[in-house]
Amino acid sequence: MKRYCVIEKGLTKNHAGSKARNDAAKILEDSGWKALTVHHIEGKPSLHDKLRMIPVVRRDWQNVLKEVEPASELLIQYPLAMYPKVSLFAIPYIRKLKKKRVKLTYLVHDLDSLRGVNENVEDRFLHEADQLIVHNRTMQSYLVQKGYPEKETIILGLFDYLVPVPVDFSLKHAAKDTVIIAGNLSREKAGYIYQLDELGSVLKFVLYGPNYTGTEKTVNTSYLGQLTPDEMPQTLDGGFGLVWDGSSLDTCSGAYGEYLRYNNPHKASLYIASGIPIVVWDESALADFVRKYGIGIVVSSLRELPEKILELDDEAYDNMRKKTRVLAGKLWQGEFLRQATEEM
Repeated sequence: MKRYCVIEKGLTKNHAGSKARNDAAKILEDSGWKALTVHHIEGKPSLHDKLRMIPVVRRDWQNVLKEVEPASELLIQYPLAMYPKVSLFAIPYIRKLKKKRVKLTYLVHDLDSLRGVNENVEDRFLHEADQLIVHNRTMQSYLVQKGYPEKETIILGLFDYLVPVPVDFSLKHAAKDTVIIAGNLSREKAGYIYQLDELGSVLKFVLYGPNYTGTEKTVNTSYLGQLTPDEMPQTLDGGFGLVWDGSSLDTCSGAYGEYLRYNNPHKASLYIASGIPIVVWDESALADFVRKYGIGIVVSSLRELPEKILELDDEAYDNMRKKTRVLAGKLWQGEFLRQATEEM
């Protein structure tokens, strides 16, 4: 059976979007999947951009329909990066592919219905899939409850994180009381970081990412700007990496915090690929993964974190870090997605 994968590229900048999508595309191509390109508009599209994309989308998917042989397999990274309503123009071509007995697999990055948006678009796409690669069992159960019990699902476990060269862990010397926070640092998504002074000076928090509006240095935080996804694994040096969202130190709150109950954030892969154990919310989908692999700490509130880290003896921490670095090597090689596609 021939295998194809859809690769999205920017219409003007000719890039494929996020690090997670780029890495997945490379892993698939390196594994022998034939890449078929469709385009999208980068950034926030205007009405003119959306209208301009309609014939482009139709042309691209017509090419996909023509290229994919009958009784083969096609993998699409879902959701498509293009503007949601424009992406619906792909549906008729997907249905024609299914008439050619093409097995359709989605690698799920996000489910907008979990955040209360674009649910109708999502429903129409998911109904066409034969098979779904999902983050974890919680997300799998959610889809069954949503009405997709007939879909074959495969658990990804963790998004891979390819690196240009292996990370030299011998250059990393940060103490376990240094906590890295990387990602979107806006008050809407990560409002809790503007309250970290309430945790005192026992821990040191080092921040990286866009949209930070706080002071560059306080009693327990330092903001060190932004790095590219390829630079970060080599640069990040901390005792732990924090996976937390919302406006509260006490729990993961709001739409972003609730989303952690279902998804495996790419920042977790970043920390692990950097050789750094992680801290996660005890109600997050990642909590069981962290316990299973012994790669971090699970807390119900960030107010527990100083004591949890201080009571961790050096031998226990070193063992945690060793397990994280073994897992890092698997992420560098794309082993999680390779294993998922082998199960297909």
